[in-house]
Amino acid sequence: AITAGEMVEKVMSNANWQSLTITSLTQFKEMIVSKRLNTILPKHLQNPTKFPATVPFSDTVPGLVTIVQSFIDSYLKFTSRLPEMSDALKRGVTELVRCMVSVMTRTTNEVQTDSISQAAQLSVDAEYIRFSCDIFERETFDRQALATFRQRAAISDDVHFLDACREQLRGTRNRGQELIIKS
Repeated sequence: AITAGEMVEKVMSNANWQSLTITSLTQFKEMIVSKRLNTILPKHLQNPTKFPATVPFSDTVPGLVTIVQSFIDSYLKFTSRLPEMSDALKRGVTELVRCMVSVMTRTTNEVQTDSISQAAQLSVDAEYIRFSCDIFERETFDRQALATFRQRAAISDDVHFLDACREQLRGTRNRGQELIIKS
C-alpha cells in the first residue's frame, strides 16, 4: 500500500509549475468545486462563466487537497463505529499537512535560482495550501459522524488545529518569494 507521504511526493514530482487552466464547467466542478477550492479563489474565479479559465495555483493544489480529503473520508469510515476519535483525526490531518509542508519546503529549497517560474508557482501553491487548511478543518468538523466533536469544539479554542502548519506554509511561500527576488 502506498503511504500518504508517498502520495504527496508523487503529486509534487508530477507538478508542472504553471497556473492551472480549467477547460470546462465539468472540469471546474471536478477539480475545484468538489474540493471546495472555489471558496478560496478570488471572487471573479469562484464561479466562472467562460472557459477556459485559469486559476492561480497549479495542479499540485487540487492533488494535495484530494489526499487530505480522502484521508478524512477513509478515517471517518474506518472509525464510524468506534467511540470518540476526534483527537486522533486531528492529529492525523495535522501530520498529513505537515508532510505536505515538508515536501513543499524541500522542493522550494531545491529550486534553482534560474527557475523563477517554479519558485513563483511554489510560492502561490504554498499560499493556497495555507488557505486550504480552513477547508481541512471544516471537513473535520462538518461531518455528521463527529457531532459530539463539533459540540466540544464549539466551546474550544482548538478549532484551528492547523495554525502551526499555516505558519510553516507562510514560511515556504516567503522562501519562494525570496528566490524570485534573488533572480
